[in-house]
Amino acid sequence: MFRNFNIGTRLTLLIILGVGLMLTVITIVDYTAARRMIQQELKEKASSLAQSTAGKMEVVKRAVEKIVQEVAIVIDNNDFSSDQAVNLLLNSVSAHSEVFGMVLAFGNGIGEDDTTPFIPYVFRGDETIEWADLAEAGDYSYWTYDWYNLPRDMSAPIWTDPYFDPESHQLMVTYSVPLTDPDSGLFRGVATGDVSLDWLIQLLAELELGESGYAFLLSSTGAIVAHPIQELVLTESIFSVAERFHDPRLREIGRDMISSGSGFVPFYSPFNKQDYWMAYTPVLGTEWSLAALFPRKVIMAKLFTFTKFKIILGLIGTLGLIVLSLLISRSISHPIQALDQAALQIASGKLDTEIPVIPGQDEVAHLGASFQAMKRDLILHM
Repeated sequence: MFRNFNIGTRLTLLIILGVGLMLTVITIVDYTAARRMIQQELKEKASSLAQSTAGKMEVVKRAVEKIVQEVAIVIDNNDFSSDQAVNLLLNSVSAHSEVFGMVLAFGNGIGEDDTTPFIPYVFRGDETIEWADLAEAGDYSYWTYDWYNLPRDMSAPIWTDPYFDPESHQLMVTYSVPLTDPDSGLFRGVATGDVSLDWLIQLLAELELGESGYAFLLSSTGAIVAHPIQELVLTESIFSVAERFHDPRLREIGRDMISSGSGFVPFYSPFNKQDYWMAYTPVLGTEWSLAALFPRKVIMAKLFTFTKFKIILGLIGTLGLIVLSLLISRSISHPIQALDQAALQIASGKLDTEIPVIPGQDEVAHLGASFQAMKRDLILHM
């Protein structure tokens, strides 16, 4: 069937098919390369953003640790009165905005000390820095709380898991340092620093993660510490969410996160039903893990813009080649058609028919010269 077309049509079709095939291959290669490039760029940005945020958290963490440790050293090496201890805490909280509140817990009334327990708590009120003696409540069983019994039993500073403080209505975490008697080295209480996590929640909310992008924070056990869906905070873990939505892939990611792993993986959110790229990294020194999620539609939008531009350029080039191929085919087929008509006239006996003169030195011009010679020979032999 293809041979039924004239030379010009066949030439034009072959050029269009060849260019179309080349354009298709180039588009696929460009799309694949662009996708990898954008994914790599997004991976580096997401990882950098996650590490930068984790670094800011680390700065606050170290600052609070230093403050509480300095207070503990001062208390351990000086014989403070109650008023002096309170003033020390007031000055410390007032001078350091990172600290929401501080506690000194001396004696617990259960055999370690036969003195009356004294638990000054200095904290940020609505307008001023205030303080209260928690021991005055009488029924405050402070020795049952992690912030007291863990540093006592472990003889080492600890960070507690995040918790919700009902008095301040804020998400908190506490750093506790054991206090020891300078002479005997025996445990005699703890010094603590409370840190509100509101600043962290605000920081995560302000991250530039694209439309519908978000970040979340996990504790060492996988509990959700910060998330844009407030109902999940401290009530769910990444594992309970994976169990609820029957998502083994999410469970695997959670295991890697609480194992201080880092990565950049595709992620499907069961809450808003969207696909993301997720970068996660550990927060050094806390056993927490931070995840930053970029919507995959951001990648597709960039790819669509890039590919559309390439396709438009390709179509413009193809149209140009079609016009050029038509001109080329016309320059070949038009003289041949003229020679064909002249040959038919001569074959019918009209030897006076003019053979068109075809300029140039190409094959078509040589064919025209051959027709001229044929005509002369026919006239000579008639």
